[in-house]
Amino acid sequence: MINLLKINIDENPTITQILEITTIPTLFIFKNGYLLDKDIEINEFPFVKKGIIAGFTCEHVIEEIIKFCE
Repeated sequence: MINLLKINIDENPTITQILEITTIPTLFIFKNGYLLDKDIEINEFPFVKKGIIAGFTCEHVIEEIIKFCE
């Protein structure tokens, strides 16, 4: 099961400071309640670094990352 939580940083500006968000969108990937502590490469390109995806990525990439995390 995958849960998504969307946070509006304009309405919650302190969250960007706490999580050190510098790029929108930024996705944090958690597994079993913990931030994923590994990198995920697709076709030898690092899309996920220590559980974080910063910037735009396409639906296909997200699907591959989800498969990897299951």
